[in-house]
Amino acid sequence: MYLTEAEKEDKEIAENWKADTEGILVCAGLFSATVAAFLIESYKKLSPDSGDTTNALLTQISQQLVNISNGTPLTSATAQGSQPFTPTASAVRVNVMWFLSLVLSLSSGLSAALVREWARRYQENRAAARCTTQACSLAIVYLLWLTKIQNGSSYRGNPSAPAPIDLPLLCGSH
Repeated sequence: MYLTEAEKEDKEIAENWKADTEGILVCAGLFSATVAAFLIESYKKLSPDSGDTTNALLTQISQQLVNISNGTPLTSATAQGSQPFTPTASAVRVNVMWFLSLVLSLSSGLSAALVREWARRYQENRAAARCTTQACSLAIVYLLWLTKIQNGSSYRGNPSAPAPIDLPLLCGSH
């Protein structure tokens, strides 16, 4: 009776874990997709705008053409926008938060998938353990009966008492 109740409780707990992790997987997947979309747009602010670079180069070429037409030597033309690009601190902070959100979301999805797999294997192992427990019970009954016959149906003067057997040794537990 105890084994049946324990198996029923174990099955119910494992099914609840599966259902809970299914919801987490769906939410984590949707959240990750949304964060990835925002991250793609936000990540662009960490590198120089190619349009600005193109405009600076066109301005420099235009200035050089003006200098050539005026007879000014090309060496006097200064390169505009020669300073290296540095993203703003707020753009860096926002991208760090987006990346952190994505990593945490994917980690929770992975954890939910692992718990779901663990619950499935737990149920499979419980089914195998049930067969082992039933086989162990039958072996104990048989050994008790066999020991009773070998001892002449008596143990310490009481013919109805079974002989002691090391049950953990029989069932393989330590």
